Amino acid sequence: MRRFVTIAVVAVSQMRIAFAQFSPGELARAHEKLEGMNHCADCHEVGKEISGVKCLTCHLEIKKDLDLKRGYHFAVGGSNCVTCHKDHMGKDARITVFDRSHFDHTKTGFALTGKHATKACDDCHTAKFVKDPEIAKKRRKTALGLNAACISCHEDRHRGVLGTDCNSCHSTTAWKPASNFDHSKTKFVLLGKHRAVACDKCHKEPTAGNESRTSILGTRNFTDCTPCHTSQHGPKFSSQTCMSCHAPTGWNEVREQQFNHDLTNFKLRGKHASVKCQDCHKTNAKAPSGRVLKL
Repeated sequence: MRRFVTIAVVAVSQMRIAFAQFSPGELARAHEKLEGMNHCADCHEVGKEISGVKCLTCHLEIKKDLDLKRGYHFAVGGSNCVTCHKDHMGKDARITVFDRSHFDHTKTGFALTGKHATKACDDCHTAKFVKDPEIAKKRRKTALGLNAACISCHEDRHRGVLGTDCNSCHSTTAWKPASNFDHSKTKFVLLGKHRAVACDKCHKEPTAGNESRTSILGTRNFTDCTPCHTSQHGPKFSSQTCMSCHAPTGWNEVREQQFNHDLTNFKLRGKHASVKCQDCHKTNAKAPSGRVLKL
């Protein structure tokens, strides 16, 4: 019996040696359909190691990136696949072999900055974020198929009304404050005392509970001052815009050249029409640069 077992062990060992002469080990499950001597040439050039050229006949998603000259595989050359991908190590072996802690993510075209730099690979490289339909339908774990646009992973809190260039206002350091935001590029440039007003004083949006929350969507109509300010003139000046007389540097500052004195209770007639404003309106201060008068 012992002799029979010894013969069997030797036979198995010889079979393994013989098998190793044409295959160093089983292929991973993803490639198991290529097992057998009849498929060696599907991946290998005759008498050579895998160059990577034949890999692209199946891995069309990689070929697409190479043709478009984008992504990590294009940045590192794309054809020397065996540098990072190993096979014949068993059905359950990991094909992709590289040191994640030293992976240069900038070569993907998406540098990890701010809070992105502290994320684990699998936090982003997960099936729910894969946007490429050809890659998504394969239903396998992959680092491919993601989109660099912020809204591909993050909720658009502005509901599409401000476009998709999140970086024009926000940074990867934090959602708030919007450190890249420049109010001078909006339709309402902050001048005078408006510069010192906190954002949430103007940008309010009502909620279901009749409360308000800070929101860029809650911008009021700014064609005139009345959405935020109460007019002290009553109906007499209703046909005039506030800016026709007042300046954002202060309520008591009035634009001399634009002010229509006929709208007041004292119309300027005769020699009064040629009198300078500050000759009568001497309270508080005088007009800076001859344009604005403090009443």
